[in-house]
Amino acid sequence: NGETYEIQPEKEGTTLDTKKVQKVIRAAVSAGDKAVSLEKKNCYKKPSIYKDDEALKKDCDQMNKLTSCVITYDFSDRSEQLDRNTIKDWLVRDANGDYIVNKDQVAAYVNSLGYKYDTFGCTRTFTTYDGRQKTIKGGDYGWAIDQTTETEWLYNAILAGTTEVRQPAYAYSGLCRDTNDIGNTYVEIDLTNQRMVFYKDGQLLVDTPVVTGCVRKGHSTPTGCFALDAMRSPAVLKGPGYASPVTYWMPFSGGVGIHDASWRSQYGGQIYITNGSHGCVNTPKDKAAIIYNNISVGVPIVVYE
Repeated sequence: NGETYEIQPEKEGTTLDTKKVQKVIRAAVSAGDKAVSLEKKNCYKKPSIYKDDEALKKDCDQMNKLTSCVITYDFSDRSEQLDRNTIKDWLVRDANGDYIVNKDQVAAYVNSLGYKYDTFGCTRTFTTYDGRQKTIKGGDYGWAIDQTTETEWLYNAILAGTTEVRQPAYAYSGLCRDTNDIGNTYVEIDLTNQRMVFYKDGQLLVDTPVVTGCVRKGHSTPTGCFALDAMRSPAVLKGPGYASPVTYWMPFSGGVGIHDASWRSQYGGQIYITNGSHGCVNTPKDKAAIIYNNISVGVPIVVYE
């Protein structure tokens, strides 16, 4: 009926059982009767099933139980509700004739949530510090639903008739679950203009020139949206032929990160083209200190050209 399954009572029809009618009429003629009641003589075909049929009642109960689940998925500024309007299409009969939930359909639903709401490694439209619109591709920041875990949870929740508001199980998670999952706390690195800004809760804390990976030597800083991997102070950065002590080390893409560079006296401009780093973002020490003291692991690092 739009809300639950219910058994509609049978209706006595008006279709005649012609063989019975013929038999009754012959008997009436033989007896000299002037009238006969076809209803009393049970000459109308009977319904094939009645409302008190045990098998029908069992089906109705099973279908109501399996579609009673209501799950509201919370995606911060968006939500997705799963209820019997969808679950009803997932019911199938097993070998014993009982109704069960098709788990493949549950998995397909969870997959559709991922397709709609996952952001991990996805392309984003980003508004820069100076109002430009940039397309950001790649990186390891964002959200991705754990398909196996969530499918198993949802399948069991349907069987149990659970009503719940929940966030799905995530294989990867960011700091903000809004449509704009970068949020208001992030580092932004403009490779072309050799400029880095850091916002915390929407407030600009750092705006500084930097020196990024040396283009001429093939050490360009990778672009994308990354999650800050770690924080160390102090640290020694090592590579083929060098070991550089730094006070603040904030890696975001393997061995690439933000750090102070005591060996530099100038930043910005075209330095990075011929005398850039091995890929890291060389930063004035006082600016690196501000970032280090106000950032946390997992904060998005947005890098673009």
